[in-house]
Amino acid sequence: MEQKLNLFTQAPLSITALIINLGAGVFLSLLLRWHFKHFGSTLSNRDEFSQVCPFILLTTILIITVVKSSWFHTF
Repeated sequence: MEQKLNLFTQAPLSITALIINLGAGVFLSLLLRWHFKHFGSTLSNRDEFSQVCPFILLTTILIITVVKSSWFHTF
């Protein structure tokens, strides 16, 4: 029952799934940005802060996709 870990094979990373996830992420981040600009209750400049939301969300999607593909392949 011993499993061997092969470190030299490539992890399965679907480009189509990545593009779909990034597309959904762009849509959701723009929706979140609009909602925050109109309904946020912060004292700072909401316009400048809302500019960061799409970058944070898309970076998070890329990191999760890479980690998920590496994690899935180890088992």
